[in-house]
Amino acid sequence: SWRKHLSPAVNAATTYFWLSPDWQDDFQAVWRAVAARFRDNSGVAGYDIYNEPHPLPIPPRLFEEHWMWPLYARSITSIGSVDPNHLFIVEGTLFGNFGTTIVHLEAPQLVYSPHLYTGSLVPPDFNGDRGPLTDKLRDEAAEAAAVPAAFWSGELGIDRTKPQAAGWADAALDAYDDLGVGWAWWQWRESRSWGVRDENGIIDTAFLRHLARPYVRAAPSGVRGGRGDGMKGTLRIDVDANHGDAEVDIAWPGMTLPAPALTGSCVTASSWSADTATLSITLASGRGCAIQLTTTPA
Repeated sequence: SWRKHLSPAVNAATTYFWLSPDWQDDFQAVWRAVAARFRDNSGVAGYDIYNEPHPLPIPPRLFEEHWMWPLYARSITSIGSVDPNHLFIVEGTLFGNFGTTIVHLEAPQLVYSPHLYTGSLVPPDFNGDRGPLTDKLRDEAAEAAAVPAAFWSGELGIDRTKPQAAGWADAALDAYDDLGVGWAWWQWRESRSWGVRDENGIIDTAFLRHLARPYVRAAPSGVRGGRGDGMKGTLRIDVDANHGDAEVDIAWPGMTLPAPALTGSCVTASSWSADTATLSITLASGRGCAIQLTTTPA
């Protein structure tokens, strides 16, 4: 519910947190306790320090420059004193469709992870025009470069009952693919129309096809995947002649698509694992080509 953001008590408490060191000391103590518990756990990728900060009632830009980024810096130092083994994840503000003022942050293993709700939660609703989504993601990529940090989108989603929901998902994921950026879909089980899998375990397979795209999971230098298509079951991979020697691993959506076939003059061998829905490709040394993966959707 957005109503909490209209509560004077909530806004007073939020403002007190950002402006006062005592609550932030408690915040750091909790993070150190979490990091101590998970420091040796390889199933944890990293620590997302603060979810969806917003400036109000502090003015934007001032909020980011004087409170948000300094909190990130102190938190990274605090967590890092306990756990040097995991990623540090920082988010941009979620304040309408406005961008985030970036303050340079020097930290190891840093990820910039803004959330995307342009045309979804953030009005106006998506009407088929991909321009605003593409522009927003290009701006976020520029923010990540300014931090500097790896860009990975930690959350995006849309109410599937909206008439342009599938088109919004396609447009957003195409833009991510074009930028070479990873993402995570917000699986919101509290609302059946937001979650792809509801609280009863029912999966909307038709919508899942838009999200479950084949992609290059691991590859040597000189190999780049294009836009994966979960509806048609296609993926193009471009290989330079001076590529590295490691295998190329393709994650394939085995729940929604049959196993792929592939063509490519620089492929010397391939191996499909139905258990992990992974296609491994061995490349010819010193040879480049375009690899095409295709299947026939069931």
